[in-house]
Amino acid sequence: MVETIEENKNIDLKEEESIAEDGNKEPHTSRTRQIRQTKYPLPDARISILKQIKVLKAVNICSNKGKDYVSYQDVAPIVGMNETLVSGTLGFFYKLGLLQKDKSRYVPKTEVIEYCNELEWNETGAGEFFRKILMGTWIGSYAINAFKMNSELSKDELIRNTGRYSQADKYHQAALAQIVDYLEYARIIDMDETSKKYKLADFDLNEKVSLTKGPEEVKTTI
Repeated sequence: MVETIEENKNIDLKEEESIAEDGNKEPHTSRTRQIRQTKYPLPDARISILKQIKVLKAVNICSNKGKDYVSYQDVAPIVGMNETLVSGTLGFFYKLGLLQKDKSRYVPKTEVIEYCNELEWNETGAGEFFRKILMGTWIGSYAINAFKMNSELSKDELIRNTGRYSQADKYHQAALAQIVDYLEYARIIDMDETSKKYKLADFDLNEKVSLTKGPEEVKTTI
């Protein structure tokens, strides 16, 4: 279940090589790998999805439920997180289509405000409300596509399929795993207790909200 999801470690994008000749160690050199741009936005895997959801809730609070645009500097103290991580998380939600943006400031879309309101009164059932939101994004479309050929998939299979669908590479592994976590949190997929594999949850596949106009399919670098 989502409560057991641990915070993923940051992916180190730099690889150091130790060069030695005739037994003499030379100074380390650093080589930066080029990370492929993905077709769809992926989360910042340095923080868990529960903390990412916490950022989304904080945007709703700080913006007075969508009345005022707020920046990552406004949100970071509320959630007690690094400003860089908050900024990246806001960028992900914006590219996913959940936030509106004016320069570097954000407000939640109407559907997100309604979800956050639901969280205040029914945290357990709010995941299902979030499902309707995700089903209106590339993540929901991907989930339907992933299970067309196979009724059940392991987490590793889902991660590989997500990577192909989003045109990611192996350096996005932790972020791809978080997409699976989002699918589970939103109750789009369920774990079969017998096979220990995922399957589509039992819900109306047309169950989604039409997010107010916003960018969904954009290129981004993680």
